[in-house]
Amino acid sequence: MRDQTTYIRWILKRAMEYGKTIFMCFIDYSKAFDCVYQSTVEHLIVLIIGLYMKEAAAVRMEYGNTEWFEVRKGIRHGCILSPYLFNLYSEYILRRVGFEDNIGIKVGEL
Repeated sequence: MRDQTTYIRWILKRAMEYGKTIFMCFIDYSKAFDCVYQSTVEHLIVLIIGLYMKEAAAVRMEYGNTEWFEVRKGIRHGCILSPYLFNLYSEYILRRVGFEDNIGIKVGEL
């Protein structure tokens, strides 16, 4: 956060020196999911669970494949859902560590 605050101050200082107008947009991701009705995503949850439950894999080696084994963690590489699932899990982690407790530096507030 310290670096971002420094960059913002630098940009604002340069804009004032050159008489330029600056527009900034800040997005509050802590409320991003509050407006989604749970009933609309229940069928998606069922589909995702079906995609990842009882997943198995084998490793391709020079002399053939290994025995099949159960995949217990991770997301599928190359799957279109993977970035979204990663972001959802990141949001979960940020909420667990107190990201939404309004602790830290606030830019633009006295």
